[in-house]
Amino acid sequence: MSLTVGVYTPAEVTEDELLRLLAGIGAELHPDQWTSAVLSRGAQHVWITIGPADTEELLEPDDAARITHLLGGPAGLETELRVSTVDGRRPPGPAVEIVTAIAARHQVAVFGEQTVFGPAELRSRSAAGGSAADVFR
Repeated sequence: MSLTVGVYTPAEVTEDELLRLLAGIGAELHPDQWTSAVLSRGAQHVWITIGPADTEELLEPDDAARITHLLGGPAGLETELRVSTVDGRRPPGPAVEIVTAIAARHQVAVFGEQTVFGPAELRSRSAAGGSAADVFR
C-alpha cells in the first residue's frame, strides 16, 4: 500500500530541471518505463512521476486556487510521490526530503490527502513527527 502526494511547481520549471535536482539528492532516474525516478533510503522508497499539472480538471476549485496562490501563478508540472509502506507505516523522511529539495529552488504547493499547503507548513508538520499520513494529510 502507498500514500500519494502531489507536489506542484510553476510553469517555468522543466521536467529536466526536476530530474537533475532529484539525481542530486540520490534518486535513481527512470527505473522503469512508467516512473521518472525513485528515491530510496534504506527500506523507505518514494516512487516519483513527473507530468503536466492539470489542476483545473482533477482538483476541487478551492484546491486549484490555493495551488495557484502558493505558486504565484499557474502550475506547470505535478511531481507525484508514491510513498511506500514499511512495517505497516509510511515514514515521511524521503518524501519530505524531496519536497524540501524542490522548495529550496522553486515555489511549491503540496497536495496531501486532505489539503493543499506550502513548504513552511510541511516543515511544521514534519517536526511534529508521525507517519507520512500524519505529515501529508
